[in-house]
Amino acid sequence: MLGAAVDVVVDGGTAPGGVASTIIDATGERPRLLRAGAIAVAEIDAVLAGLGVTVDTGEEDEPADA
Repeated sequence: MLGAAVDVVVDGGTAPGGVASTIIDATGERPRLLRAGAIAVAEIDAVLAGLGVTVDTGEEDEPADA
């Protein structure tokens, strides 16, 4: 579906339970949520914690440099 709009796609197969896949833009200094889906932002943030970053969800009340 994304075609030439992206450089890399990691395909984990069919999403369980019919929930859309989560799409993250990881090309910048801070990963950016493009589409919420089967993997919760909290789960992604837990994995990223060791790097000292969180996912930018576009919410205005979140820290700009988390």
